[in-house]
Amino acid sequence: MKSPFLTSIHEFMLVKHYARSTIQTYLYWIVQFIRFNNNIHPAKLNSHNVERFLTYLTVNKNVSASTQSLALNALVFLYREFLKSPLDIDMNFKHSKNQRKLPVVLPKTEIIELFQAIPTQSRLPFQLMYGSGLRLMETVRLRVKDIDFNYGALQIWDSKGGKNRIVTLARELAEPLKAQIGLVQHVHTQNKKNTNYIGVSIPNRLAQKFPSAPQSLEWQFLFPSNHLCQYGLERGMFRYALTGVWSRHSDGTRTARSFRLKYNSNLYPCFRARSKWRLESSIRNLTSFPRITDTLPPFGSVETNSSNVNFM
Repeated sequence: MKSPFLTSIHEFMLVKHYARSTIQTYLYWIVQFIRFNNNIHPAKLNSHNVERFLTYLTVNKNVSASTQSLALNALVFLYREFLKSPLDIDMNFKHSKNQRKLPVVLPKTEIIELFQAIPTQSRLPFQLMYGSGLRLMETVRLRVKDIDFNYGALQIWDSKGGKNRIVTLARELAEPLKAQIGLVQHVHTQNKKNTNYIGVSIPNRLAQKFPSAPQSLEWQFLFPSNHLCQYGLERGMFRYALTGVWSRHSDGTRTARSFRLKYNSNLYPCFRARSKWRLESSIRNLTSFPRITDTLPPFGSVETNSSNVNFM
């Protein structure tokens, strides 16, 4: 990053523990704002210039409401947090229209066709998104240590909003995951023979607390890339997660979120049937109820008819 001003913003956001994707997005819109104002330093600009820029995005670039909101958030951060000169709260600019889109929930037949179209070696990430309701970045950031075969669960760290959670793991994916870990172990062994390889990236400052963690098998990405690449902010060779798996197989009309929506829609009839069962059981004065994990049918076998849900 050549500009000292942008470099200082970048370092400031790192200190504040902003996500890397947020840093990239904010820096992009800050650069666009500076270019729109003929490369004048933002400290010499004011709310009126921000209004003109946001209106320009709507009128001339025809951006969506979410895109305009991202640009606004970036500039609010720039002036309020970094330059310590907050913008006016009553700015008058033309807002983009917010057109709500219906979620794309894939039917069962389309799910089958999609899985058949995906090569076998690339199918496991999609099965995790569908079977555990993972987001795309949650899937590619999975590490070996995040899989708990004993409890049949996945540990998701630093997810959207910086939250952590535990999700269920489909029993059918246990063996494919063990085979994938074996592949990761083989790749990891080959990487350690490279004198320039210093391990995978470790979040926050854990690399200083656990110096050997970047080269340990437990911290390796579950879906490593095909080549070693240099990390953008630190020197050395790092192995990145496979991020292009979806882009290679999506037809453009479906997104990775479609798997997550299908996962949620599959669970709905199951929990609806569970609530009905518990109500009937209460009426019969039963004292034992099935655990929530007992109500989840096997991977890919949930039917929309609640009467077909097996609680055994």
